[in-house]
Amino acid sequence: MTTLPAGIRRVYNALYKRKSSGAVVPTPSEIKQYFEAQGFDGESINDEEFNQVIHHFSGSGLSVIEHDDSEAMPSGKANANTTITNDCIDNTELVRSTAQSLGIVLDTQEISDIAANVNNSSDDLHDSLDDIKSAIIAFVRYKSSLNSQRINQVVEEINDIVTDEFTSNSRQLTQGLQAINRNMQQQNADFKRKVNAAISAFKVPTAG
Repeated sequence: MTTLPAGIRRVYNALYKRKSSGAVVPTPSEIKQYFEAQGFDGESINDEEFNQVIHHFSGSGLSVIEHDDSEAMPSGKANANTTITNDCIDNTELVRSTAQSLGIVLDTQEISDIAANVNNSSDDLHDSLDDIKSAIIAFVRYKSSLNSQRINQVVEEINDIVTDEFTSNSRQLTQGLQAINRNMQQQNADFKRKVNAAISAFKVPTAG
């Protein structure tokens, strides 16, 4: 896939972030055609041109100017910070939508963590999506591995408890049966003594 010019990619990313609200996202080709019709430079557009394109495709007068803070700080630092911020925002939205398309539920912190670790240096949206998909799958496998370890730990703990409890029950039953047996033997011995005593009362004296 041909790499998108920087200006067209800037517009596409801005419009793509509105996709979650139900907005229709134009294709890069449609954006490129509008650029050519207006005589805009696909590689670089100013804020006024940027807002004009956004207004054209969104049908609203909402200004989405990406402020340039270069006057408030050294230009190199301003450009670096802007790039990092925009990449992080774009990645967050892409991670969210990609995870949803994969049927994976991620919380806000997990989405941010994945987005922060995705290399968004590629100008090709497909390459970026592939990187994000790989990062999400790797994250899910990592979480699954942790869950598997925890499940094994829980199962072992339950087995230990079951073994201990059944051993205790078995010991309790054995001791109870032994106590019953001793009691029965004692009752039997007492009964025999009483019978012998009763019989001796009827014993005929020996003739003298």
